[in-house]
Amino acid sequence: ALAEQAGLSLRERDVLFLLGKGYTIEYIAGELGISFNTAKSHIRNVYAKAGVHSKQELQSLIEDGKIVPKFTLCVRDACGYNSADETGGDGCAVRRP
Repeated sequence: ALAEQAGLSLRERDVLFLLGKGYTIEYIAGELGISFNTAKSHIRNVYAKAGVHSKQELQSLIEDGKIVPKFTLCVRDACGYNSADETGGDGCAVRRP
Protein backbone atom coordinates (compact mmCIF):
# COMPACT_ATOMS: atom_id res chain seq x y z
CA ALA A 1 0.00 0.00 0.00
CA LEU A 2 1.07 3.58 -0.59
CA ALA A 3 1.17 4.28 3.16
CA GLU A 4 4.13 1.92 3.50
CA GLN A 5 5.71 2.90 0.18
CA ALA A 6 5.44 6.62 0.96
CA GLY A 7 6.88 6.12 4.42
CA LEU A 8 3.88 7.52 6.31
CA SER A 9 4.27 7.51 10.06
CA LEU A 10 1.59 5.78 12.10
CA ARG A 11 0.05 9.15 12.98
CA GLU A 12 0.06 10.17 9.30
CA ARG A 13 -1.74 6.89 8.54
CA ASP A 14 -4.40 7.81 11.11
CA VAL A 15 -4.76 11.20 9.41
CA LEU A 16 -4.93 9.54 5.98
CA PHE A 17 -7.74 7.27 7.17
CA LEU A 18 -9.76 10.20 8.50
CA LEU A 19 -9.08 12.29 5.38
CA GLY A 20 -10.29 9.36 3.31
CA LYS A 21 -13.55 9.48 5.22
CA GLY A 22 -13.87 13.16 4.25
CA TYR A 23 -13.37 14.62 7.72
CA THR A 24 -12.26 18.21 8.29
CA ILE A 25 -9.04 19.36 9.96
CA GLU A 26 -11.06 20.34 13.04
CA TYR A 27 -12.60 16.88 13.31
CA ILE A 28 -9.27 15.13 12.76
CA ALA A 29 -7.59 17.24 15.45
CA GLY A 30 -10.35 16.46 17.93
CA GLU A 31 -10.48 12.75 17.12
CA LEU A 32 -6.72 12.32 17.46
CA GLY A 33 -6.37 14.65 20.45
CA ILE A 34 -3.93 16.98 18.70
CA SER A 35 -3.95 20.70 17.96
CA PHE A 36 -5.40 22.15 14.75
CA ASN A 37 -1.91 23.18 13.61
CA THR A 38 -0.49 19.72 14.28
CA ALA A 39 -3.31 18.13 12.29
CA LYS A 40 -2.68 20.59 9.46
CA SER A 41 1.02 19.72 9.50
CA HIS A 42 0.26 15.98 9.34
CA ILE A 43 -2.13 16.62 6.42
CA ARG A 44 0.58 18.56 4.55
CA ASN A 45 2.98 15.67 5.12
CA VAL A 46 0.44 13.13 3.87
CA TYR A 47 -0.21 15.21 0.74
CA ALA A 48 3.52 15.61 0.06
CA LYS A 49 4.31 11.93 0.57
CA ALA A 50 1.31 10.86 -1.53
CA GLY A 51 2.24 13.35 -4.26
CA VAL A 52 -1.06 15.23 -4.19
CA HIS A 53 -2.05 18.84 -3.58
CA SER A 54 -5.66 18.57 -2.41
CA LYS A 55 -8.15 16.42 -0.55
CA GLN A 56 -9.89 15.72 -3.87
CA GLU A 57 -6.70 14.34 -5.42
CA LEU A 58 -6.18 12.17 -2.35
CA GLN A 59 -9.80 10.95 -2.50
CA SER A 60 -9.28 10.05 -6.18
CA LEU A 61 -6.26 7.91 -5.31
CA ILE A 62 -8.31 6.17 -2.62
CA GLU A 63 -11.23 5.59 -5.00
CA ASP A 64 -8.86 4.20 -7.64
CA GLY A 65 -7.50 1.77 -5.04
CA LYS A 66 -4.01 3.24 -5.16
CA ILE A 67 -4.19 4.06 -1.45
CA VAL A 68 -5.85 1.86 1.14
CA PRO A 69 -6.21 3.91 4.33
CA LYS A 70 -6.22 1.99 7.60
CA PHE A 71 -6.80 3.33 11.07
CA THR A 72 -3.97 2.37 13.42
CA LEU A 73 -4.93 4.35 16.50
CA CYS A 74 -5.57 2.05 19.41
CA VAL A 75 -8.12 2.68 22.13
CA ARG A 76 -5.57 3.66 24.77
CA ASP A 77 -7.78 2.76 27.73
CA ALA A 78 -7.98 -0.81 26.44
CA CYS A 79 -4.27 -1.57 26.20
CA GLY A 80 -2.11 1.55 26.64
CA TYR A 81 -0.61 1.30 23.14
CA ASN A 82 0.27 4.67 21.61
CA SER A 83 0.22 4.84 17.81
CA ALA A 84 2.64 7.77 17.94
CA ASP A 85 5.27 5.35 19.25
CA GLU A 86 6.88 4.25 15.99
CA THR A 87 8.51 1.29 17.73
CA GLY A 88 5.14 -0.08 18.83
CA GLY A 89 4.40 -1.68 15.49
CA ASP A 90 0.95 -3.04 14.93
CA GLY A 91 0.77 -5.06 18.12
CA CYS A 92 -2.61 -3.99 19.41
CA ALA A 93 -5.74 -5.88 18.37
CA VAL A 94 -8.18 -3.32 19.81
CA ARG A 95 -9.05 -0.65 17.25
CA ARG A 96 -11.48 2.19 17.03
CA PRO A 97 -14.18 1.79 14.39
